[in-house]
Amino acid sequence: MAKKKQPGQTVSELQAALAKGRVAPVYLVAGPEHFLADQAVAAIGEAVASQTGECVRSFYHGDETDLATVLDTLRTPDLFSPARLIIISPAARFVEKYDARLAAYVAAPADASHLVLVLEKTDGRKKLTKTVEKAGGLVACKRLYDRDLIPWITARAKAMGRSIDSGAASLLAEFLGPDLAMLAAELDKLAVFAGGRKKITAAAVQEVSLRDRGHEIYELTDAIGRRQPARALAVLEGLLERGGKETGILFGVARHMRRLWTVKEQIGKGVKAVDAARKVGVNFYVDQFLAQVSTFGLRELRYNCSALLRCDASLKNSVIADKRILLETAFIHLITRKKRKAARTS
Repeated sequence: MAKKKQPGQTVSELQAALAKGRVAPVYLVAGPEHFLADQAVAAIGEAVASQTGECVRSFYHGDETDLATVLDTLRTPDLFSPARLIIISPAARFVEKYDARLAAYVAAPADASHLVLVLEKTDGRKKLTKTVEKAGGLVACKRLYDRDLIPWITARAKAMGRSIDSGAASLLAEFLGPDLAMLAAELDKLAVFAGGRKKITAAAVQEVSLRDRGHEIYELTDAIGRRQPARALAVLEGLLERGGKETGILFGVARHMRRLWTVKEQIGKGVKAVDAARKVGVNFYVDQFLAQVSTFGLRELRYNCSALLRCDASLKNSVIADKRILLETAFIHLITRKKRKAARTS
């Protein structure tokens, strides 16, 4: 059975449509990946400007404006520019409040005016979502899966006029995870470091990128994998003090645990340990990774992954102001569960 396509176009598909001159009157740029959302908004702005030669841009906060103001701006010609672009962000409450009336506007938009609504998520059942998607304006900015990171890094490097070897891309993905803004910044830094050399190598990544926060994520997963609670808490504190986001840190640890679980299962099925590690994208520090695999039982790894999912739900729903306590508790449980279980059975 063919995989069902998710609603909305990707940013790459949007860019391809814009390059062909297909610019929709209204866009819903929806999803949690802010880097992709910023790319989408920038691409729409460039396309509108390229069609008309000039474009007047207006920005509104969705919680602080009303539909009458926005529609009046869209429908009022500007004396100095043939085109208007209005961007509303965040637009969740605005969209919720004016769903039907915005859908009616999509059906009869103002000439040479374009509206971009930026929000974390959209409801496919709403009239506006259906209308905008039909008109080609729904853009999905979803977080990338692990399997998509290396192709994204490779494509980003190519767009910069560089190439990146597979080992370097794998290393960046392994240490920096799915934070596209951080990955893009690292690629910019690596391009400057490379100078006249077109290829970004694994050696360059190790020298330039892994000295910073990406390496600290590795330090954290290594401390958890080696069951070193004091070291894990110290690294976590450093990450948070330097601006690390709780959800991003949790993602990195959960991704590491899923890899340990997958490799443990593969080894149990007779796959060579090194081959199993490489299948999940571990191409560097393989010995250290496999040493961690041996410290956890298969059932324990399953439990740990479930526990991290519960922690993720708690982070999103808890009213606790200092969320670090949730991470500290979860990570200590990962490290000490084996000891606590042994104590209960002794």
